[in-house]
Amino acid sequence: MTCAVHPDEPSVATCVGCRQPLCRACATHTIDGAPSCTACAETAIARTSAYGGVVIAASAAVYVLLLAIGIRATAHARVLGAGLAAVGTIGFGRVLQVILKVPTSVEAIGTPRVDAAAGPR
Repeated sequence: MTCAVHPDEPSVATCVGCRQPLCRACATHTIDGAPSCTACAETAIARTSAYGGVVIAASAAVYVLLLAIGIRATAHARVLGAGLAAVGTIGFGRVLQVILKVPTSVEAIGTPRVDAAAGPR
């Protein structure tokens, strides 16, 4: 198979976003560890900027709700209620992240890692 952009070059990977074959020159980024082209990496970064705050805010709201429910249901074991709320919130946040397709990391090959939640390091 050859590169979608450079037909004279053999492909070395397939973009995780657009599924196009990539040569070494085009496989410039990774999204959550999988190879991607520059356009798909930029889209992933934009999606993180757009939805990252939503995931955090929704997870915080769910944590408070689950904490209140957990403490009420386990009046004598408040630590258990808080623990169950934390586990439920982590699960909710991860499910929301998958549904919204928010990547956890986008990195340019050969450069420092860019954490989607924290920005460049």
